[in-house]
Amino acid sequence: MAIAVREVENPDPALWNCRVESVPEGTIHQSTHLANFHMVTGGGYRPQYLVAEDERGEVVGQLALLVGFFAAQEVVARPYLKGLMPLCARAFGVYTWMQGPLVFAKERFAEVHQALLGEVDRRAKAGAYQVRRATLPPYEDPALSLSGGEALLKLGFVAQPEATFHVDLRRSPELMWQQLKSSARKNLRKMLDEGRLVLSTIESPEDARCYWEMLVETQRRSRRFISYRSQAAFADKFWSAPHQQGVMRGVLVRTQAGEAVAGLCFRCYNGWIHELGVAYTEFGTQNKLYGQDLIKWHLMGWGHAQGLRYYDLMGVEPKSTDAKKRAIFQFKEKWGGVLVEFQSYTKGYSPWREAVVRLGTNLTRSLRQRSARPPRLAASREERQVPLPPP
Repeated sequence: MAIAVREVENPDPALWNCRVESVPEGTIHQSTHLANFHMVTGGGYRPQYLVAEDERGEVVGQLALLVGFFAAQEVVARPYLKGLMPLCARAFGVYTWMQGPLVFAKERFAEVHQALLGEVDRRAKAGAYQVRRATLPPYEDPALSLSGGEALLKLGFVAQPEATFHVDLRRSPELMWQQLKSSARKNLRKMLDEGRLVLSTIESPEDARCYWEMLVETQRRSRRFISYRSQAAFADKFWSAPHQQGVMRGVLVRTQAGEAVAGLCFRCYNGWIHELGVAYTEFGTQNKLYGQDLIKWHLMGWGHAQGLRYYDLMGVEPKSTDAKKRAIFQFKEKWGGVLVEFQSYTKGYSPWREAVVRLGTNLTRSLRQRSARPPRLAASREERQVPLPPP
């Protein structure tokens, strides 16, 4: 008999997450904690929980599938666009998932995997214009990654190369220090020897406010979307519930005088640390106070002491020629992690809708680039191509 796939509308969190935690490749992105991530729920995405069952009704695989629509975060964040949500959901529905599906019966891996992917493909044909940037679990066995990728390609998905760094926290602190790049050790020695910085965890409302202010400053400076426009929204929609559940934590770095320098939130689940929300102040940058260096080293030591396995630095672009992206790669490279290359998978179901989305994306990118340009100074004669007067 074939593997049967069905949706579980209200899964028991303890039972679902117990299965996620039963395999080393299970991460928080396939847990029920996903429902509390405002970047998902506040962005118009909702999880659908699919289970694959064998002939005896035993769960042999599962997938936390995200269902939303294109540009959901931008639409949801603007109340005056609320009326567009039903139209966007119908015309530009998007499915995605991160680090799934999970297969528990490895002896039937291909069969279970194909059954879950086939169900997603069937649902997407009926209710989405695209499955976008779906990724496979971080398998320890490369043969499973290969098999999973081949199944997606057979269904018509297109692979896009991506990469991240995984820092192995099982090494001793001494070995981790030795395997840092010299630039990381130099910055850390400077900060630790001078004793100018104080590192603390985010616990109180005052701590949360300090981090939120840094996050907004960072996003404005980078001309990025402002995730939370008030401290109350940040606490209610991002921080409070996951922090109380123990899967969201945060770190702050300040000077001895209390001046904010840097901050970082991270998720901690099933032996993994996944960082997000990098924040830093112009004050820290101008004064060369290496707050993010201090945070990285602290999390490596903390993760090792907690018995965690990996610290995922959440994405780099090794081949990018963009100066900012190169700088990000070089910063993340220096922490002694392994560069892990993987694929994300996308499939379109409506060519004309994809064309409309590409047009809108290019237009939005063009407008953002124009707004990011510094004001132009008065042009010289050469720039204006005005001929010089005769002698």
